[in-house]
Amino acid sequence: GTEDTPTELNESIWTQVEKLNMYDPLAVLICDLSYRALHFNCKAKTVRGVRHIVVGTSEIDTGIRDPLSLYKEYSRLFVEALQASLHEPEMPLGSEKEPDMLLEETTKIMSTRSRAA
Repeated sequence: GTEDTPTELNESIWTQVEKLNMYDPLAVLICDLSYRALHFNCKAKTVRGVRHIVVGTSEIDTGIRDPLSLYKEYSRLFVEALQASLHEPEMPLGSEKEPDMLLEETTKIMSTRSRAA
């Protein structure tokens, strides 16, 4: 088990992170009615007599009102939560690696979709 585990870590884990999926916290935020109304277009679907709220019904209809605004706010909330959990006053080590990568990718995707429409 633990024979290969170093007793001391000199490097932050964040320098090793290349991708981080944050679906569960986003699902929790969507439960807040004001947050959902601000960022998402929802559709009601009834299945076997039970009404469900659905956000995003296809790759094209994501249900997100303003992807860039949501990205910025969600990223800010994530970093604040991480800092609070680590009790660190500054950005976690390694987060400066590619801070705007997702923003740039989202902008490219949205501009490509706008031209295709």
